[in-house]
Amino acid sequence: MPSDLKDHMWKYFNTKFNVPDEVKKWVESTIQDAWRRYKCKIKKLHFEKFANMTERLKHRPAIILESHFKKLCLYWSNENVKSQLKDHLTQNPEQNHTEAFKEVFGKEKAGRVHCYGRNVTPTALKQKEKQNQIMDSMKQEHAKEVNSLKSELQDVKQQMLGMRSFIKVWMQQNNSGMNMENLNVFFQVFSK
Repeated sequence: MPSDLKDHMWKYFNTKFNVPDEVKKWVESTIQDAWRRYKCKIKKLHFEKFANMTERLKHRPAIILESHFKKLCLYWSNENVKSQLKDHLTQNPEQNHTEAFKEVFGKEKAGRVHCYGRNVTPTALKQKEKQNQIMDSMKQEHAKEVNSLKSELQDVKQQMLGMRSFIKVWMQQNNSGMNMENLNVFFQVFSK
């Protein structure tokens, strides 16, 4: 759909509902889905159901002008259009392992991904996968850094214990007159 028509639809939507711009993509996607369902319903109920143009025009939807519906029927009846649709369907042959899934959930629509919700597109899903990969690598780097820092902290603690022992021995050897209990209290206060 051309961007000027999308803008027109968005402006019209905003005259009816007061919504923030952040939901514009969702609104466009919802309108697109509704339009596709509507076209499919029109084709199924008013074109495929009837064998000839007279019957189709007699049973056309009341909201569609006869001249417009006639052009639409001529388009759908066009052999070139039918062959293009057939070629498009044969270029992407179905794989056997997905047939059961498709039978239950239906054929996947263009630009949509089954089981992910209305607004998830294949492109958005790939971007999310890339983001997840980046996050995983960042988590791994973070975990390595945390382990490295923990190791350094253990080394510093060992050095500090060694320094305490050295100071105690040095104080005892030099008979500085300091009470060992006072020295232990000093070390406890210092280590907090």
